[in-house]
Amino acid sequence: MIQSMTGFAKNFINDNYGLITCEIKTINNRYFDCNLRITDSIRSIEPIVRTILQAELKRGRVDCTLNFVAKEANNISITPNVAMVKKLLHVVKEIGQYCDITKVDPIQILKFPDMLCITNNNMDKIHTIIISLLKETLNDLIKSREKEGLELSFLISDRLDEMLFIIQKIQNLAPNMVSNQRQRLIKRLEEISTLDKLRLEQEMVYFIQKIDSTEEIDRLIIHIKEIKNILKGDKVLMGKRIEFLIQELNRETNTLTAKSIDIKIIQLTVELKVLIEQIREQIQNIL
Repeated sequence: MIQSMTGFAKNFINDNYGLITCEIKTINNRYFDCNLRITDSIRSIEPIVRTILQAELKRGRVDCTLNFVAKEANNISITPNVAMVKKLLHVVKEIGQYCDITKVDPIQILKFPDMLCITNNNMDKIHTIIISLLKETLNDLIKSREKEGLELSFLISDRLDEMLFIIQKIQNLAPNMVSNQRQRLIKRLEEISTLDKLRLEQEMVYFIQKIDSTEEIDRLIIHIKEIKNILKGDKVLMGKRIEFLIQELNRETNTLTAKSIDIKIIQLTVELKVLIEQIREQIQNIL
């Protein structure tokens, strides 16, 4: 089903191990861009979380927050990072050669990053719960994105119907454009000389070839129908496919405008461009 790239979901679990909170926000982006914030005690799970997020969300800007607050400290062990402490003390000793350092405050040492190793004996079970919560939150997020995506598809479909209606108007006006030009040519030829029917027919053949927009109109209709079919489908990454077709719609409309000499048809092509731009803006938010 079509998905918007904008969504929000938040869930939490409060069990015997502690409080786990998962929050995911997404907005549109051309590529997958993940900003992940995880509590230090569960940071080892980060690569798995990133893999799951990218597999499910494909592309877009993703802000994911995972917090864990342990309920009891009985299963938690805290040990110093001896290697880091030794390196820091060695640095302090070298600095002491240039200034008076008589005492090193252990509390100050603890303020440096990675000085403590905090482990939870139940971490494997906690990781399993976190992954389960992440997937549950992702399901809620995708449901909200599908709901908004459906609304976007209705808006886009309405504009595509408006485009088909305008194209029908252009098709109805096209024969009159040729007839009016024929009358203008006859009048001009009568003004400068006697009417040369052969010359008139030659001019008309050249004119009709020059302004013939049948191919452009046919391609516009084909592209519009293809976008409608994509919106009804269940494939992922619809946005890029529709974006390409929107570019083609814009190109065909520009050609149609260039070929038109009837002011009414030109005005109608301007309306087409406005609708195409409105669709383009909506497509930016579709996965």
